Amino acid sequence: MKFRKRVRGSWIGVGLVLSAILADRVVAQSAEPPPRKAQATVPAFSVDLLIGKGHHTRQAGRTYFQTSAKGYGGFTISGRLFGPGRVRPVVQVGYFGKPTGDEVALCSPDPIGGCRVRFQLPNTQIGAGLAGAAGRKLVVTALGGWALVNPRAMGVDAAQTKAPYAGGTVAWQLGQHTSVIGDMRHFFWRLDEQPYWARAMSFGLRIQ
Repeated sequence: MKFRKRVRGSWIGVGLVLSAILADRVVAQSAEPPPRKAQATVPAFSVDLLIGKGHHTRQAGRTYFQTSAKGYGGFTISGRLFGPGRVRPVVQVGYFGKPTGDEVALCSPDPIGGCRVRFQLPNTQIGAGLAGAAGRKLVVTALGGWALVNPRAMGVDAAQTKAPYAGGTVAWQLGQHTSVIGDMRHFFWRLDEQPYWARAMSFGLRIQ
């Protein structure tokens, strides 16, 4: 009888030890932090589809431009340099189309007896900059480059010229391959010793 009691007591002791070990493991697992969610990175390749409005020079010499901002559509194509990462250099090409509306349907008189001319934003663009990812969804890009200007589209008798620009883009990721974006860039140039400027403010969709 004494032998049986000792064996039974031994098994009870083993059971208590195993229970304590299992309890320890459960507590340790529950104390571990949850796995971290994937952080955003700079896309390897992206296409931005944009719509927006442009503000611009009101007068250059004897040429007066329409005062209201005109809507436009455009796109940009960007590529990342080097491998995946949270901060990477990027290159970009883009195009802004003609402003919306009929430029000859109505004449807005200018101070010298003519009609105000519709302003044309610089169209074809090429640039480079730096993109950085923050958190799980945000990507911010700073850019600079050159754009082509067609002065004759604005009633200015001059050859096509280049306009430097600086700007930036903020993208908020909606899904794995899409983001909503806001874009702003400022252009400045001179024609016949007259200064010109334009500011394009856009929003749209990024496919990446």
